[in-house]
Amino acid sequence: MSTLRFAIFGDSLLSRSRCTAIQEHPGTEVGPVLSSKDVEAAGERGIKDMITPGDAEAAIIALPPTLAYSTSVALLETGLHVLVDLSAMRSVEDIVNLRAAERTSRAVLKFTGGL
Repeated sequence: MSTLRFAIFGDSLLSRSRCTAIQEHPGTEVGPVLSSKDVEAAGERGIKDMITPGDAEAAIIALPPTLAYSTSVALLETGLHVLVDLSAMRSVEDIVNLRAAERTSRAVLKFTGGL
């Protein structure tokens, strides 16, 4: 059985709880963990370079709404599966655009319900 590796974007209580859940689940492991400050420093263009192929198969987005949408779109475009908290979206338009990014990628987008 192969291991599913998750990159974690965020440094909140939500991201810490996601890390704990991953560590407790067989067949999964925590990959790179990137803080909100890391994401802000990279900017929209640099998000795609934060995770290289092989670092992770999926990303958990636990960022503030100001960063969650653009990060999710960028990661979907790289082919990473994305799990993002629905409450991190700022508008219905964000959700529609994320679904469009999912359709044009080979990745899967899942919304979570928070803690």
